[in-house]
Amino acid sequence: MVLRLLPRNGAGRISRRHSATFDQARAELGEAWPIFLAKRTDADFTAYRQQRAFTGWKYAMWDAGCKMPTQVPELRSRCFCGAEIGPSCEQHVYASHMEAA
Repeated sequence: MVLRLLPRNGAGRISRRHSATFDQARAELGEAWPIFLAKRTDADFTAYRQQRAFTGWKYAMWDAGCKMPTQVPELRSRCFCGAEIGPSCEQHVYASHMEAA
């Protein structure tokens, strides 16, 4: 999933536009945000929450000094929460470490 907030010109390039003031930028975002949201689906938001949860979990693993399953020869590791995990640990992350919608 790719979320784009920057408008594209006819050639597919991102058009660079700068607002003169913070208040003008805030007003322009306020106008663009409902259009952006109207084009998003529940699946888009789920994918974003999953990506955010996995990234947060990965950094928490590193901070706790835990190895990822792919960093050990057995391809099995322990999550910082104590659960045993393998190379396909996404389901554990989503079930145990993802915020509810």
